[in-house]
Formats: sequence, C-alpha cells, structure tokens
Amino acid sequence: FYKPFEAWAHNSEWTMSLPKGDSVECVAVGDHWCAASTSSGFVRCFRSSGLQLTPMLSPGPVVAMAASGSSLVVVYHKGSPMSPAQGGTQQLGFVLYDVDTNPSNPLSCVGLVPRETTRGNLPLAGTDNLLEWIGFDEMQRLYSFDSQGRLFCLSPNDLKTWMLSMDTKNSRDPKATLRSNEEAHWIVGISRGHAMSTVCKGREKVDRQPRTSPKPLLTQIALGSGLLLQRGNGGSNGGADQLSMLEGKFLRKATAYSQQRRYEQETEASMLSGSMLVKAQAVLDRENLQLMQSCLKSENSTMALDLASRLHLEKSFVIAMKLARTMNQETLATKMYELMQMRMEA
Repeated sequence: FYKPFEAWAHNSEWTMSLPKGDSVECVAVGDHWCAASTSSGFVRCFRSSGLQLTPMLSPGPVVAMAASGSSLVVVYHKGSPMSPAQGGTQQLGFVLYDVDTNPSNPLSCVGLVPRETTRGNLPLAGTDNLLEWIGFDEMQRLYSFDSQGRLFCLSPNDLKTWMLSMDTKNSRDPKATLRSNEEAHWIVGISRGHAMSTVCKGREKVDRQPRTSPKPLLTQIALGSGLLLQRGNGGSNGGADQLSMLEGKFLRKATAYSQQRRYEQETEASMLSGSMLVKAQAVLDRENLQLMQSCLKSENSTMALDLASRLHLEKSFVIAMKLARTMNQETLATKMYELMQMRMEA
C-alpha cells in the first residue's frame, strides 16, 4: 500500500498484490519511487504513480535496503558467517542501483529499467561485527554503521572503497561517548556532516531499541574522518588537535565536491558548469586555506605546499601566497607561485 505525503490527484494512493505464497520482506522509499524485496527473491520498484519498473532478481537473501534520490542499495547475505574461531563476522555484500527517474535519458529506457552502479562487500572486519544501519546523506553518499561503532562512507571517486568517517569509541566528540556496555547508538540518519543518533540501553542487544513513547531525543555527533592526531609539527597539543579538526573538515568538503563532479560526469549534466562550478571550487578552496593557515602557524611548510597544489582558483593561490609571506615564508610563496603558473598554463 502506497500513500504519498503530497499529491495533486485525489486517487494518488495505490495497492499491489503479490502472487500467492510471496511476501514483502523489506521496503525503501526514494524520490518519487519505492522498492520492495520479496520472499521469492525479487526486488520490485514502483513509481509514485504505481507504474512498475522491470522486476530484478535480488543478488542474494536480502538483509536491508535503503534509498535516496534515484539511488537504491540492497544489502544481502553473500556467504555463511565466519566460524567463531575466525571471529564470527557476517559476510554481507551490497549492490547499488540507479533507479533513473529521467525518461529523457536514452540509457534508462524511459526510466523503467534500473541500472547497477556498483557492488562489493560491506566493511565488517572485526570479531562478531554486525551491520547496524545503512543509508544515505542528503548528497546520496552511502554510509554504513557497524556494531563496533564505526561509520564508513563509500568513496564517491570509485564507489568501491569504504572510508572511515566516524569511530564512536575513539571520537573526540563527547556526544559519541557511551557510559556503559549496555548502551548503543541507534543511527537515524546522516545530515550536514553529522550523524543523527539516539542512545538506547538494554542488557541484551534485542532490547537496545528506541522507545515509541515518549519520542526519543536525537543527538548530533560530528563526523570525523578517522584521522590520527598529528604530533611533532611544532606548537602545542591543542594546536595539533585544531589542525586535525580542520583537516577532517577539509576532507569532508573534498568528498562532497568529488560526489558532485562524479554525478556531473555520469549524467552529462551542467549542474556544476560556469558560475556554479566556480562557487563549488571556492567553497573547497576556503576550507583548504583555513587548513593551510593552521599549518603555517605550526611551521608545517611541507603540508602547506601540498595543500596549495590542491587549490582550484587563481585568487585562492594569491591568498595562499599572501599567507606565506605574512609568516615570512618567502621560499614557500615562490613555490606556490610556480604551482599557480603551472595550473594556469594547464
């Protein structure tokens, strides 16, 4: 049964009946479409109008599904769990689909044939490690959270590499700290660089679920990037901590920019052309320059030059050179100028 939140037609609700003996095991809702995996081993997608897409054979016994925009991820049992001697870890695979809602795209066959984007294994290394949550952020980046309190993001560069985004057991954010082994984070979603979580408590894992009443309070936990705290670069420990924080922020912006560029290349869209591209590059350069300034304060000229090689705009190079000269780093400023010249010639 499908009921939209908003509809222009009075008969926008619809119902589908599965064949006898078949049942729905998992559902997900995307942008103007929804999906259901069934006990007969199919993944069925439907437009919000009720129009059916071509049914797909599920890659294996489905564990979970999540959707956002035109993206659908299906998590499935790829093999039997490891033996207790091997750690008892589950072997879960995933397939990422693009349920294209653009009928003008000739590759989508008027938007009725889903397309596999990538597939791989979930990052579940460790003893007795389980999948706790999987979902997308507002930019359709895929995240996975495991029972060891680690949040991973699927790299938008190759859609194969899982990057550590948060480790609640080693996080410097006090909101991530749990008071006992009976507590656990229940992830609700990822948004604007934060994990939205509510803490659940129970002696048994099955009891660690949020209450329906009263409504549980959500906590925003800042995403890190799994970076190590730098030492030996001059300055106090507080300065090193700030450098690590800025570096993590810069990496999150870089990941977001990479996601936008990949989308542009795949869809041949002009989303980041012209002024919008310059704006996106300016945002990334601004984070880069803040990190560079922190490096110069801690007398880490090597990293500052490395960061300068990742600038996009000519005016960003000019600001970087001014920062170097302000810190009496004339040699560094000269090297930055050479980088700018090479970039402009390219």
